[in-house]
Amino acid sequence: MSRRLDQIIAGGVLVAIVFTGLAHGAVEAWSIAVFQLLVIALIELWTVRMVMAGRVRIAVPAPTLPLVGLIVLGLVQSISWTGTDGRRASLSLDVDMTRWTVPMLVILVAAFLIAANFWASRERLPGLGWFLTAFGLTMAVFGLIQGFTWNGRFYWVRPMGALTAAYGPFLSHNNFAGYMELFIPIPIAMALTKAVRSPARMFCAFAAVIMSLSVMFSLSRGGMISIAAGLVFLAVFGVQMALQRRRAWEMEEWGDDDEFVAPRWRRVPAWLPQATAVAAIVVAIVVGLLWLGPDSVASRLTQGELTGSGQSGQNFEASRGWIWRDTWTMFGAHPLLGAGLGAYRTAFPMYTQSDGFYLVHQSHNDYLQILADGGVVGGALAVWFLISVFRAFGRGIGARDPWLAALALGGGAALFSLLVHSLLDFNLQLPGTALLFLVLAAVVARIGERAREVSVGTELQVAAARREVTQWR
Repeated sequence: MSRRLDQIIAGGVLVAIVFTGLAHGAVEAWSIAVFQLLVIALIELWTVRMVMAGRVRIAVPAPTLPLVGLIVLGLVQSISWTGTDGRRASLSLDVDMTRWTVPMLVILVAAFLIAANFWASRERLPGLGWFLTAFGLTMAVFGLIQGFTWNGRFYWVRPMGALTAAYGPFLSHNNFAGYMELFIPIPIAMALTKAVRSPARMFCAFAAVIMSLSVMFSLSRGGMISIAAGLVFLAVFGVQMALQRRRAWEMEEWGDDDEFVAPRWRRVPAWLPQATAVAAIVVAIVVGLLWLGPDSVASRLTQGELTGSGQSGQNFEASRGWIWRDTWTMFGAHPLLGAGLGAYRTAFPMYTQSDGFYLVHQSHNDYLQILADGGVVGGALAVWFLISVFRAFGRGIGARDPWLAALALGGGAALFSLLVHSLLDFNLQLPGTALLFLVLAAVVARIGERAREVSVGTELQVAAARREVTQWR
């Protein structure tokens, strides 16, 4: 029964990913409610499982602590009091929105822990890799088809109102690109680490190319830049992994012998296969772009225009610069604890120099947003979280098991891609994208812990063997 519950809980995480992705990123009240109820149901099932097992066993990765710290920050900001003049005051400039945001953070952290406990095992990692590849490819094909047959309605049925930059199931082409960036590196990493066999590697490369083309044709400049950054990340760390494995092979087979001469078939540079694979994928993306027609993409990159949107090109100051400037002013007014998690929309008009014609809901920069909402404390928690995740990534890519290395490399590259995009947009403000980001972060963190445990165990075995040899001598 416990095994069956494990499967249901693990499957529930995938259902949550699919639902939030298809429900426009879970940005509407109804989809937010369904997502939260789904995670609460998974928590209850997990509780039942622990009761049946007669023990409480929860793996808590290192990045959990800063996430909990963010929840505590939101709770502190949510405290309100009534002054002598009868007016309510709080650290948050919109205490109601902060109190609405904190439960969402709790749900996301719960999903993070569920993923860390039910999707980071060696037995389930292949299933997770193939799921992310298949669902990412499905979303890419859907985005491309809808992009070429757009009739002004989501799923060709639901009117989108006054929006002008929707793509696929998302309300913005930038949001679609940010979501897809979390899928693209996974199949590439599976191919680079040889976690799958040759025919499957061809499919992984095909899936990555189609996903990348869907981002190109979404006309998101941030998405294009982030894909390039992700490919560079994969190439650099893929080469590092290859060099580490080559050195480990030489040490195992020949010891630390400087006179060793590798066989001819082993003299190929360790970095060449990885670099060649990434270069081949880049070439395939370019070829696909030329075949489908690069005019709209070139126009977007050079002039900042969305074909068919009726919007003329805008420079940086007109599109984002003034928002960033006023957001920085907001941070300067509340440097320690911020204006309140979720309070950005309410607080921004108090600090902007604009005439108020445009409603600004996000800062279009996730880093500035956390500083404005959470101050230096919130920024420090975010940095702590990222350091914890990428330290685990560094250990994970050294794993000898190809599936552990594949999900560590692909997950790390996916997180890095979205973090690059976060310099220009607000993808992490969408619950659906934040969920997938945290699931990948949880998997990377747990793989890093597992790799460290194996490394420590190996070191202890080597030390014991050396002691035995010394005593024998």
